[in-house]
Amino acid sequence: MGASVQIGTSEHEDYMYWWTPNEEMETSIYGNVNPGMPWVNPTETTTYTLTQKDFAFEETIDVVTITVEVCPGFSVGETVAETIKIFPNPAKNFIEIESGYAIDSWKLLDVLGKEVASSKYLESSKNLVLDVSSFDAGLYFLEMELDGIQVIKQLMIE
Repeated sequence: MGASVQIGTSEHEDYMYWWTPNEEMETSIYGNVNPGMPWVNPTETTTYTLTQKDFAFEETIDVVTITVEVCPGFSVGETVAETIKIFPNPAKNFIEIESGYAIDSWKLLDVLGKEVASSKYLESSKNLVLDVSSFDAGLYFLEMELDGIQVIKQLMIE
């Protein structure tokens, strides 16, 4: 689930290609169409349509369905958690959070589970800097929601 896959063939000078849906695919500078070999990262079963037109304006269409299945023993939360980097850890003043997914909200919990700080973003970001200088030294838990998936990471404050 969520693995990248390459769909299509290489670009040729004599053909134009475009994919639908294409919201997350790169577009080329030539006619704002998808390149011949887009990479996609579907999180749910998705059907893509490839339209190809040659310079005689003959059009062919093909359909590709990428089926995403949940595998036994596979945890989406663990996979998402692996993309998150928190540094420095232990921290004194600030921490930086880098994620492969949009961080929709976060809560900082003390060792007893009491919320000591939180924020819910109107616009999600994959990178955050948090000021932790006002918190007592100790173990904390950073609870984040990333694209609807809850992830908890440990954080030490010195």
